[in-house]
Amino acid sequence: MTEVFDFHELTPGEFRIGPMTARVARVNHPVDAFGIRLEHDGVSLVYSGDTGSCDSLVDLARDTDLFLCEAAFHDHVEHPKDMHLTGSEAGDHATRAGARKLLLTHLVPWNDDDVTLAEARGTYEGPIELARGGEVREVGA
Repeated sequence: MTEVFDFHELTPGEFRIGPMTARVARVNHPVDAFGIRLEHDGVSLVYSGDTGSCDSLVDLARDTDLFLCEAAFHDHVEHPKDMHLTGSEAGDHATRAGARKLLLTHLVPWNDDDVTLAEARGTYEGPIELARGGEVREVGA
């Protein structure tokens, strides 16, 4: 694939992707994992990637227009704290970051999406939706 793509090892910091500025930061996960912030013309999108709770994600998502945040676990189920977030943890990260909208992703089929959504609503007062395959979103609209 090197004849088609340029591959670069990802490290924390900032770089350009076409017209966008990208900033990546390490997040809390047992293997190297990064959150990413994309900005263009004053509009921003942050994607958590796989992560447990961490301040670096809050910093990355500060004042973002759309926070695409994973919420694979439920509060009431025992789980590793450095692997994935719960709905309430995703909501808390969005609140602490001042995110304008929260879109929950990494929703696993064995969990109840309504529980994940209720958990997030318990810690975040802004607009929240669940990501669904094939959907297209316009950021900043």
